[in-house]
Amino acid sequence: METRGETFQADEFTGTASLSILIPISPCCGLEPMLTLEYNSGSRSGEM
Repeated sequence: METRGETFQADEFTGTASLSILIPISPCCGLEPMLTLEYNSGSRSGEM
């Protein structure tokens, strides 16, 4: 499923899910960085 800046996927075989959210950032000094927050339920816990 995909909406404005978000993508959600579920794996029917493993039962894992992933979510990706695009975080808009205003351009500055001619640069327009892209920032995305991603979560995957099958990933191990770890540092950010």
